[in-house]
Amino acid sequence: MAVRLIDLQLLYGVAGAREQFENLCAQLIRSQSPTATGIRVHRGDGGIDVYEGKFTGEEGIHVFQVKYFPNGLGKSQRNEVKESFTRCRTNTQFSTRKWTLCLPVDLSVEETEWFSHWAQESEAAYGINIDCWGATELESLLYYAENRGIREAFFKEEHLTQIREMHGMLQHLISDFTARLGEPSKEAMKFLRSYRAERLDKIIKGETPAKLNKDAPKFVLHIVPFSAFELGKRFNLAALTNADNVHLLEPLKPYSGGYNYPEYKFDGLLSNQQGTYTQIFYNGGLEAVDTTILSASRDLRITTGNIYEKRLLGTLERFLAAQRRVGVEPPLLVMVSLLEVEGYTVGFDGFDIWGYQEQYHRIDRPKLVLPEILIDSFDCNITEAMRPAFDAIANAAGWARSMTYDENGKTLLADL
Repeated sequence: MAVRLIDLQLLYGVAGAREQFENLCAQLIRSQSPTATGIRVHRGDGGIDVYEGKFTGEEGIHVFQVKYFPNGLGKSQRNEVKESFTRCRTNTQFSTRKWTLCLPVDLSVEETEWFSHWAQESEAAYGINIDCWGATELESLLYYAENRGIREAFFKEEHLTQIREMHGMLQHLISDFTARLGEPSKEAMKFLRSYRAERLDKIIKGETPAKLNKDAPKFVLHIVPFSAFELGKRFNLAALTNADNVHLLEPLKPYSGGYNYPEYKFDGLLSNQQGTYTQIFYNGGLEAVDTTILSASRDLRITTGNIYEKRLLGTLERFLAAQRRVGVEPPLLVMVSLLEVEGYTVGFDGFDIWGYQEQYHRIDRPKLVLPEILIDSFDCNITEAMRPAFDAIANAAGWARSMTYDENGKTLLADL
């Protein structure tokens, strides 16, 4: 059975595949250069994963930099490659004669053109030979007879066959489910995405139902039922003005309490506070925009995943309860967007963001439009359902995943 490096994700998950790929590369490199040595992952590792040669020798060392980029070299990945090379060549503890990038995939034509151009310029400027090992080079090493033990240890081919079969079945089920959604639901998805883009455009332009600082960083949440665009669809929102229910529309912000009674507007009910608002529309859709969560550390451009995730999860529970109270039914799409966040760093409790993260991993674009989350039941596990969106924010800031979840996807946040 053919083994592919990308299959590490099937065996170990996305987060586990990164660590396994690094370990696998280290063993494959040592199979060719027995004196090669690994470097323990640390903030001061100098841009080295594995090296060959005498660390303090005058002739310099051959540095291997392992990057688990399963989707190739996008803008942020290219920046990370260049940053790793810079840390390596400027390190005063050793000199580098050769630098090899190890990737789990082969480069595309466009990526090859970029890498070749960058490598040629860097070699001319610094006198360091630069190379790239992709899937072709690394997978060929796996099939050397002397590396059979390595292949079996990492890929467990019998298990991989079963997992591939299960993955194929799952993909078939997903395709079948998508087909059975039918044209009405496909059209609804188009409307929902178009609606989201339209609302984000208005928010960016400052055309909001409550006055907000146009230039402030914003957390934006949309929860829209598939039925929202049915002709004549209109819900009676009166139940949400009752004293027992008004807290359900409390805006998204770092701390709860102090909410205002919602007011009727042309488009629906609006709950408005300084720097934040929630509006539920007559068609059952809901929009919440907040400028307070990210603005708390606006000068430093640092935000904390533990704060915004916990607050968003609690808010989602209330907002879904509000929609349920007025008669909205699943399925719904939850859509999270971050605006004006270019240059922000995301931190997590227990992890240092004042050193490596603060310097090298800042969000590289002003707008993050996160993947839609399908809610097919009001009784679903919101914490589990929202993980892909939180992972996407963390990925944009250089993290392998949201660090409020463990490697098995279990939340580490208290009181959830």
